[in-house]
Amino acid sequence: MELLDQPVLNQGTAFTDEHRTACGLHGLLPPHVETLDEQVVPRTRLSAPRTTTGAAHLLVERLDMRRQQPVQAAGQCGARR
Repeated sequence: MELLDQPVLNQGTAFTDEHRTACGLHGLLPPHVETLDEQVVPRTRLSAPRTTTGAAHLLVERLDMRRQQPVQAAGQCGARR
């Protein structure tokens, strides 16, 4: 699935049920839905002990970029907002 192969567009479990249906993502992602903000907390917690401050900052910055992309991601599969 092209949408899931592009890190900038892939929202992981933040795809809503409506978006999953429109893009044919059901069955390709875990069944629960969580916001991008909810995804950031555990990932930064996991990465912090093993990475430098700069690397952890880069991870948060990349996740923040993903948070700003949902409209573009919807356009990739023809979903309408």
